[in-house]
Amino acid sequence: MAFLIAASFRGRQRRLCHPLRPATSARRTPCLRLHAQSTSVLSRRQLLQWIGVASAALASTALPRFSRAADSATTPLPFPVERIRDGSGPTPEMGDLVGIRFRGAVGDVVFDDILSSPEPYFMRVGSGNTLRGVEEAVKRMRVGDRWRLTLPPEYAFGSRGRRASPGKRPIPPNATVTVELEVSEIPGRETELLEVTGGEGIE
Repeated sequence: MAFLIAASFRGRQRRLCHPLRPATSARRTPCLRLHAQSTSVLSRRQLLQWIGVASAALASTALPRFSRAADSATTPLPFPVERIRDGSGPTPEMGDLVGIRFRGAVGDVVFDDILSSPEPYFMRVGSGNTLRGVEEAVKRMRVGDRWRLTLPPEYAFGSRGRRASPGKRPIPPNATVTVELEVSEIPGRETELLEVTGGEGIE
């Protein structure tokens, strides 16, 4: 995100000495943040304007198979959901990096559990790198929400299931999967970037 902002801003102000750069590492930590530095003056209003432009470009080009996050957020899920806890944070948008915690089980057999982990698992909304049912739920949840999902096979591991591998239990074909899912954080939003700069212009 920071790179997109810098690339757009560089065209208008050639004297930018140190353009905004993304962090040098992307470790899976609960406090993953966007770090950026610049020696030129960038006001809060300009910063938010450029973030908005970059976010719109990402949502419309990088992930074209979805229309709008708002559409997903208001569409009922096609599988049972039990709301365990209601959060008060924002709802993820397409392209957001989201930290989640979860416990997955088939019947009484738990095959994955990071609900109590100090670090969440980070996923990109719209990437398709998680179970279909988990991604559909995340697009409708708020930060702080914890839901219990009952996923039919087509929203879980499908007719093929999952073979056993080191550290992973097998999932039988056509299994109904129960996932307790929590949205923990959305790093990289405007508030995160302003927090890095102290909420002031970058000088």
